[in-house]
Amino acid sequence: MGDLVVRVGRSLRSLGKEGIAALVALLVTVNYAALYFAYFQFYVSFGLSPGDVGHTRTKLLQESTLGMVARLFWASQWRADVVAASLAGTAIVAFVLRRRAGDGARPRREDVAGTLLVGVVVACAVLLASAYAEAARTARALGNEVRRHGHIVIATVRRPAPADGDGKDPLYLPMLDMRAVPVAVVPKKDTALPALTDGCLLLLGQADDQVVLFDYSRRAVVRIPAGDVSVVTYPALRDFPGERLPVSCKQ
Repeated sequence: MGDLVVRVGRSLRSLGKEGIAALVALLVTVNYAALYFAYFQFYVSFGLSPGDVGHTRTKLLQESTLGMVARLFWASQWRADVVAASLAGTAIVAFVLRRRAGDGARPRREDVAGTLLVGVVVACAVLLASAYAEAARTARALGNEVRRHGHIVIATVRRPAPADGDGKDPLYLPMLDMRAVPVAVVPKKDTALPALTDGCLLLLGQADDQVVLFDYSRRAVVRIPAGDVSVVTYPALRDFPGERLPVSCKQ
């Protein structure tokens, strides 16, 4: 196994521009697929796909690329996988070095560097996989909460600890740009709107000039031409105890 790790490390270190470009393309593709799967878990609760609410392929590709580092850092803050991956990497390095030392030969610097690189790659892969798995589970649970209990979703982020004593607020780390935001719909001119329950509407997104709403009281998804209405959002969660729509909306 030690020789295999060394060979893999050498291959990683010897990647040319084409190899690096292919590796990056593969990584972006895998991230896109995992991200789409996580979004799908949320919107399928409403009989929708990510594209129905504006999460196009271009947007998901951009988010999968830019958000990868945030997800990796987010996972490393709370997953025990960090410890496991670090221990596994250390064990691999120790195994290789001990084996070579036993032969009376001092390990070559490039072999040590390659082995450490393999450990880092494996640790990052484990962390990203765990982060996306957790995101998918969270998305599925949130979708059910919105549909069943009128739960409000502003965005899925890594919730930071309370502000420090010095008053500095910690940064929010984005995970998924999902939303189910309380809104009021105001018709423009004399536009006739479909039946809507005032005070019980959640905005899911917008795509193809269609505003996509969830009427929690009626448990119905409603699409309205964006040019026919003005949508007023209410992002202040303090106005919604428990981060849910009023109990009166539940019939």
